[in-house]
Amino acid sequence: SFETSGIGIVGSIQGNGGKNVNYKTAGIADFSEYLPKDSNESIAWGALVCLGTDGNVHPCQNNSDKVVGVASEFPTFTGGEDLGDGSITVGLSGVVNTQVSSANGDINPGDLITASNVSGIGIKATTAGKIIGRAVGSYSNVDTNAVGKILVLVNVSYNDPSNIATHLDWNNGVLTAQGDLTTTG
Repeated sequence: SFETSGIGIVGSIQGNGGKNVNYKTAGIADFSEYLPKDSNESIAWGALVCLGTDGNVHPCQNNSDKVVGVASEFPTFTGGEDLGDGSITVGLSGVVNTQVSSANGDINPGDLITASNVSGIGIKATTAGKIIGRAVGSYSNVDTNAVGKILVLVNVSYNDPSNIATHLDWNNGVLTAQGDLTTTG
């Protein structure tokens, strides 16, 4: 068991009855990695972070196609190299306390979360695109500029609410569409 002064037991490592071990935590847990950042840039804990062309992570600014995770203040399992102010722990999988707003409507458990047009802040995903994961908690505020934090199950993936991808087929380098296809532009 692991104990933290003033808190008590915060975790333990035990045999799982087989050939492996089981790490148990008394709170939320995520798998994170130290990722490089500009040492002069401040990234808030809970911010959605995207990979920049400079190879560093930055708070996402409506460029969710490059989202990699959430700045994790209390990671459970951490890999990579701690470069001090030149790196930050980024939750890549698991539950992470995440900054959100209600700019796209109230957020309920199970809702998909994506990057907003406000640096590092997540919103309810309502259109096709990359997502950071699923809301575990709820968030509601009549002030759509207000920012709060909720738990999000981080699992970067793609949201396709209209199921467009189910009508596409890729075969030998040829993309075909099934059913009615409308193009604009």
